[in-house]
Amino acid sequence: MVPLSLFELNEYIRQVISLNFTDPIWIKAELNQISFSRGHCYLDLIEKKENNDEIIAQASAAIWYRNLKFIEHKTGPHLHQILKKGLQVLLKVKVEYNERYGLKFSVEDIDTTYTIGQLELKRREILAELQQKGLMEKNKSLVLPPVLQKLAIISSEKAAGFQDFINHLQENAYDFAFKCELFSAAMQGKNVEREVIKACHDILKEKEKYDAVVVIRGGGSKLDLSAFDTYKLCAVLASMPCPVITGIGHDIDQSIADLVAHTSVKTPTAAANFIIDHNLSFESSLFEKLRTIETFSKQLLHTESGFLKNLADKIKYVGFQIIQSHEYKLSTVSANLHQFALTRIKDHSRELENNARLVALMDPYQLLSRGYSITTLNGNLIKSSDEVSSGDKLVTTVHKGSIESTVN
Repeated sequence: MVPLSLFELNEYIRQVISLNFTDPIWIKAELNQISFSRGHCYLDLIEKKENNDEIIAQASAAIWYRNLKFIEHKTGPHLHQILKKGLQVLLKVKVEYNERYGLKFSVEDIDTTYTIGQLELKRREILAELQQKGLMEKNKSLVLPPVLQKLAIISSEKAAGFQDFINHLQENAYDFAFKCELFSAAMQGKNVEREVIKACHDILKEKEKYDAVVVIRGGGSKLDLSAFDTYKLCAVLASMPCPVITGIGHDIDQSIADLVAHTSVKTPTAAANFIIDHNLSFESSLFEKLRTIETFSKQLLHTESGFLKNLADKIKYVGFQIIQSHEYKLSTVSANLHQFALTRIKDHSRELENNARLVALMDPYQLLSRGYSITTLNGNLIKSSDEVSSGDKLVTTVHKGSIESTVN
């Protein structure tokens, strides 16, 4: 058997392919790598097993300049959203084989509706997984603080939506003050998932606790939302310890990030309005409570003033009665005291008169006038004859004069 040269074999393969693939065909594949050079687009296509990430087929493809312009004109701005790593695409390719460069697919058209449909299927799978793990309602279960003042903003510093948000907050008609800190992240393109997740982790590392995390970006196409439909990004947002507010800039469609967030609004300006209105509601409730307290206080003061007036009148009346009662008692006591004093004086006067008469009757000189006498020895009264001896000199006092005698 005569061996074939490499060129002969490759030429034979080219002829076989040319005979069997005379017309372009539609194939579905996953984009693994995308690059642009000199107006051309180069793709690395793969196919994986259904239940895991094992690659079972791989090929290279190119969209040459003319075809790229045709597809761009047909799809408009969606093309660069479709040409992303990891997306499923439906391509119309012409199968070519070159003896030197091998097999190559020349892409002539792309079915954008297929990719959008694949994104929707992937979206449903992610929603089901988030629901199964309890993440769809996790952030919604958090309670918004009464006042949203310290805000962590995840956005691109250069995004118009970010500037609109900040300007709207700062120029609010109620002079509410806000402290906003930007955690910069890409809002479109392949880096959205990685940079938004990093921003969330950076927020968690901060010592200061934020009242809310606000994810904002400007408007865009439906395919722009696919960056906010990844499981990892949405799981991180759903698990944030403070409420997440999204204003991603789409009036009709909602991303999965919107669905897992605590509050979702359409635009960055709407997010600013939501925060301002939330704070205004709290301020209004305070004013309402203040008015209620003021009304209640006035009613209470009026009631208590009436009570105090009645009490003062009662005290005055009772005091007057007590004074009258005591004045009557004092006048009665005064009259009784005067009469009692007079009676006591009369009683003591009679007693003194009686005592005076008794004293007068007991006066020795009165006795002497009636013929009695008093005998003394050395000035001492003699009451018994035994008290004197022979030779004692006695003095006997009579009514008129005294008599000295000697005892024999």
